[in-house]
Amino acid sequence: MAKQKITVTMVRSKIATTPKQRESLNGLGLTHRGRTRVLDDTASIRGMIKKVIHLVDVKKGDVTDKSDKKVFFTVKEPKEKATKAAAK
Repeated sequence: MAKQKITVTMVRSKIATTPKQRESLNGLGLTHRGRTRVLDDTASIRGMIKKVIHLVDVKKGDVTDKSDKKVFFTVKEPKEKATKAAAK
């Protein structure tokens, strides 16, 4: 039987948190704001999430659909330089 999955995203910073909360975030693999991890739904994972619920966003299942993610920046393709030979 396959284990259930939980998708956890860190939405708030670790600044002004207690050492135990920082340890829980590191244990979940959430080291930076915006980082998303897909974890097994176990009692120990749920306990760590409970300690930092005000810092994370939790969704049931493996959320692989990228349509709901925010885009903070876009990468522009470099413009090709026109050569004198191409202009003639």
